Amino acid sequence: MPFKTSIRIAIDPAWPPLALAVVAAGLLAVVWFTYRPRVAHLPLGRRRLLIGLRLAAIVLLLFALLRPELRYSETDDTDDVLVILGDASRSMSVPDAAGGVTRREALVAGLRDNAAKLEALGESFELRYFDFSDAVLESPAGLTNLKTEATGEQTAIGAVLESLMKTDGGKQLAGVIVNSDGGQRAIPPNDVDPREIARRYGELGIPIYPVPYGGAGGLAAFDLAVEELVVDPLVFERKAVPIGGKIRIAGGAGRNFTVRVLIEDRTGKRPGETGELKPAAGTDNSRTVKEIKTDANNAVVPVDLSFVPQQPGEYKVAIEVVPADGEVKTTNNRRETIINVQKGGLRVAYFASPLSEQKWIRNVNTEQKIQLDFYPVRTGELGRRDAVEATWFDPGKYDAYLIGDVPAAAFGANNLRLLAERVNDGAGLMMLGGPRSFGPGGWAATPLAGLLPVEMRAGAVAPQNALDPNFHIDRPLQMLPTRLGETRYVMQLAPREQNAAVWRSLPLLEGANRLTPRTGGLVETLAVSEEGIPLLLAHVVGSARVMAFAGDTTYLWYTSGHEAEHQRFWRQVILWLTRKELDTDQPVWVFAEPRNLAPGQRVSLTYGARDDKGKAVTDAAFDIEVLKPTAGIDRLAAPGGAERNSIEFAQTTEPGDYWVRAAATNDGRSLGLDGWTRFLVDQRDLELDNPAADPALLHELAELSGGSVVPPEQLASLLDRWLVEPPGKKRLTVFRRTPLWDNAFFIALFVALIGSEWYFRKRVGLV
Repeated sequence: MPFKTSIRIAIDPAWPPLALAVVAAGLLAVVWFTYRPRVAHLPLGRRRLLIGLRLAAIVLLLFALLRPELRYSETDDTDDVLVILGDASRSMSVPDAAGGVTRREALVAGLRDNAAKLEALGESFELRYFDFSDAVLESPAGLTNLKTEATGEQTAIGAVLESLMKTDGGKQLAGVIVNSDGGQRAIPPNDVDPREIARRYGELGIPIYPVPYGGAGGLAAFDLAVEELVVDPLVFERKAVPIGGKIRIAGGAGRNFTVRVLIEDRTGKRPGETGELKPAAGTDNSRTVKEIKTDANNAVVPVDLSFVPQQPGEYKVAIEVVPADGEVKTTNNRRETIINVQKGGLRVAYFASPLSEQKWIRNVNTEQKIQLDFYPVRTGELGRRDAVEATWFDPGKYDAYLIGDVPAAAFGANNLRLLAERVNDGAGLMMLGGPRSFGPGGWAATPLAGLLPVEMRAGAVAPQNALDPNFHIDRPLQMLPTRLGETRYVMQLAPREQNAAVWRSLPLLEGANRLTPRTGGLVETLAVSEEGIPLLLAHVVGSARVMAFAGDTTYLWYTSGHEAEHQRFWRQVILWLTRKELDTDQPVWVFAEPRNLAPGQRVSLTYGARDDKGKAVTDAAFDIEVLKPTAGIDRLAAPGGAERNSIEFAQTTEPGDYWVRAAATNDGRSLGLDGWTRFLVDQRDLELDNPAADPALLHELAELSGGSVVPPEQLASLLDRWLVEPPGKKRLTVFRRTPLWDNAFFIALFVALIGSEWYFRKRVGLV
């Protein structure tokens, strides 16, 4: 790295100059008026020697008080680098720039018009120009030879800016001019967030100057597109399934368009074969077709439809806006996903006091797949008049039972026996907390005591509404998932990286029962308080799943603005109790998450096996294959050893249906039919599905980096200013100081002068 070096001598007086001058004059006067008469009798030569040595010592002392030093400065003389980026992605081919030209043509014309100024600016900077689309940079021969074609398949602004942060030869970036429409459209590994990179530019003092092209409306031509599809992936046969979406209409003001639901026809199709999508049949309680219209030239219209699946199984479903005459493209008129249709709905019986939180838990009835029947259990005279009917415990009537703050005596011995039989038959069971739950409610002496995952003491019945501190915690508690709980379906309220934060955001429970996990069984503690107090326990008894929940005030979540989290928790509890969270009863199962992917996105494949009693087989060996849309099969190394095993698959660049087959063996013996699932890689045109410019992103990049947005018509003015005052010229200067007085040589010289004078004075008898 070339440097310019300069050297100069400087002083840093120990005292103010006036004081130093007075001291110097005083010392010289002392020598002249007092020392000179003492040596006047000596021969001239010796007299001059002694006076000279004394004056030299004083001068050296004054030299030290001035503290002189050599100052070196080395300044980096390397030219800074000014980078000019030109967007060459396909969205720049949209003809919405001034005069009806494409964005890329406007970009090229702007740079050519300013070529002379940029060349002149090259005297102050090293100019570098790059075309970009994805993270690969191409440098054309010169600004006069730029191509007007835009063919890039991605716009990876973040990845491109990140690759520029280190220039060769250790040169410094003075700034980056980004000519682009601002639409970040990239897939992994190029999907780097440009805002984060701009923030790092700002920390390094490297400004970004975006030059925006294009309009936020996108295509000037007529186009229809489905931008969003929302449907529950787990539904039930013969139940109306809501399906929502958003339709983008460009250039279609005042016209009517048809939106419809399509569902896959799997007649005669085997696993691994995709069926044809056909219009879903309408029913009295569903709406499979809707007409939409907008008066705006560019608009996004929400739609709400519904359909009724007739058969259980895994199906592809889609929302389609019917192609209309004059559309520039029709590949974006449809969006698809995969749903699982299960047999029948779930019926759950819920016994609780009318004053408990049953009001809020019963909101799960809004789920199409869950029918929760509430039975209010009263005590005292009302309780004797409203005895629980035995028909609630008929075989097969309910898939799960929830028991709230209710004493065992309210059911009667016969009903308790019937309830235990239903649990032994495989029905799910959950007991919630409260003053009359678990031991204090007399449940230790019932047939359910051996089914619940807690230890209870017989004879621990508490008076009505009494809170015995031996059995209850009467203070607020934060409910948090354990490390094990974070991996379990019931406790997953949000994506893994956000789940813990969501749980911490929920209001505290007002109190809880003291639960002691049952010993000698495989009881899992899924949730605890911050102090480690068990709050949610679960285990499997035979073919039944059973839970114990210490709290009874989750309604506080609902009433504090966390309705979605409250409902998701109770929905997942019910699905887990009824073994519906895995979406299959097959002995070998596999499912994919997410079910819809962008090209290049990773998918997580979760798989497992169970025996004929529904128990997980944890020592099975698995063989996983992924059938690609056109050709080829990828065989994956599939680890086992757990109830739920998972691997990731990343070879998803090709759009279409990907089928996943899972086979399982144990000691060389097949565990049953292969499990199958499917996921979709969306047929997307990253650049032209929605080519709208994003000037807001460009403004963020400028603000975060300390630069400014430059409209194309103002680029010439900016360059003129830079020719007078170049931006961000950085010169690294290194300073070094070498004292001329604070060293061994100076001290030795001073000692030599004083010592020599003393020696000669002694020789002549003055000492």
